[in-house]
Order: sequence, then C-alpha cells, then structure tokens
Amino acid sequence: MSTEFRGRSQGGEASEAGGYKGDRLQRRDNPRPKMSRLSYRIHPITTCVLMLFTLQAITSSGRSIHEQGPPYAEIANGRINGKYLSAFHQDAFIPFAIPRTPSNDLRFRDPVCYNETFPDSGYDALTYSKSCPQYGPFAVGVAAPEHQSEDCLSLNVVGPSGQLKDLPVLGE
Repeated sequence: MSTEFRGRSQGGEASEAGGYKGDRLQRRDNPRPKMSRLSYRIHPITTCVLMLFTLQAITSSGRSIHEQGPPYAEIANGRINGKYLSAFHQDAFIPFAIPRTPSNDLRFRDPVCYNETFPDSGYDALTYSKSCPQYGPFAVGVAAPEHQSEDCLSLNVVGPSGQLKDLPVLGE
C-alpha cells in the first residue's frame, strides 16, 4: 500500500506506520473534511437563537414571582414592607430597633424593644440602615461619615426571592 505524505520532514526517518517523523505531516488519502460556506454562517445564527431563548426564559421566570407586588412580612408590631432587588433575585426586609440617638445617659444602656404598632400602611424598610462609626488606622474602606450613625442598632435581612418557607438566619 503506497501512501503519499505532504509536508516537510526534518528527521527524514521512516516510522513503523509508514510515514515520516517530522512536523506538519498530512495524509493525502484522508484529507480533513471541508465545511461549506453555509456551515460557517449557520453556526453563529444557531448560537444567537439559542441565547435569545435562554435569555427570554430567564427574564420571564423572574417576573412571574413578583407580579403580586413588593414583598412584605407580618410581625407582632404590624407589617414590614420590603423591596425586591432584581440584580440579586432577593427580597430585602430591613427592620430596626428603637431609633434613639445614644447620648448622655443612653450611651451605654441596653437596647430597648420596640413595642409600638406600625401604622396601617406598614413600616417601609426600603433602604439599608446606617453603619456604626469607625475610627482609627484600621478603618479603611468603611462607609462615608454621612452613612454612619451612633444609632446603628439595626438588622438588615435579605433572603432568596420567592421563598415562602422558613429559612435559617445568620446574624452579623
């Protein structure tokens, strides 16, 4: 059986398979299959169509969860209105402790429970609370002073979107 090869051979030694050891050898009797020009055009079109279907499925599934309005939670004090964070697919409920500026005799006292009832419309927990003031050489990357307050006893609650069952809670 005679097989022709094309390409350069640096060593020129014949191998056991009947070819030559070298770089870029290619058999003429088994050329690489050629693709038509139409094949090169169909592949990107197919990829784009699949991506569009995937994108449509993702966006429509997110909308169906929150067609009933913004999230809320009922607690003993009343209703807490939350906010849907679409970038994270999460519902955020941000309740608080008693908003009291800790000054003078309140500065080192224990926190006081909030025993008042929310208005009928509920408490709007739509923004994160202010962080505690931080000073010193290690306070790098902390919030700007206008986003800090000594009244910083708060709890920011964020959970996965659309969850209706009890979930574990991690305090920070």
